Amino acid sequence: TSHLTSHVSQDKQAFAPKTVSIFCSLYLPVRFSCAFCARITFHFSRFTSPSSPKSMSALTPHALCWRRILDNNSLEYAVAKPLAAGVELAGTIVAVQDEAPLEVHYRIECGADWRTRMVSIEQSLGLKRSSLSLTVDTDGSWSDHRGDLIHSVAGCLDVDLEMTPITNSLPVNRLNLAIGQVAEITVAW
Repeated sequence: TSHLTSHVSQDKQAFAPKTVSIFCSLYLPVRFSCAFCARITFHFSRFTSPSSPKSMSALTPHALCWRRILDNNSLEYAVAKPLAAGVELAGTIVAVQDEAPLEVHYRIECGADWRTRMVSIEQSLGLKRSSLSLTVDTDGSWSDHRGDLIHSVAGCLDVDLEMTPITNSLPVNRLNLAIGQVAEITVAW
């Protein structure tokens, strides 16, 4: 089941840090069950590197579509495009959750260093609508749309939206691991 439903609320306590490990494989930029992450990371890495953040503006916009087959059979359409000082990842997910139709729209803005700067989510589960908008500063301090701090995810540099693999590309690009290198990160989830 997806945890997005419980996280998209006005309740700041709904957020929790999640620790994940990232492994850089010899054959793919990153080992993930979804080939999308490897593909989007490859496209981004061709145009960017940590030593040249200005090259982020050279990123070619990409529209992608995929279906998850191992769990909820969701269908997702996503677009990755350059911003003046970073990248935007935006998409729409359609699925069935708890026998109700689910539609999720997300938008994530990252700096040229691939650190999350803003996350916006709008969700419809059946006829119930909810939304969430968060920002994070360079120190990892997260705040909601009112400017109230969310202490439970303080220090997290990345966001992880469970329903989409696109957020896996954020730490992959930010860390720029060498082949065989492993890193453990804590993400806002």
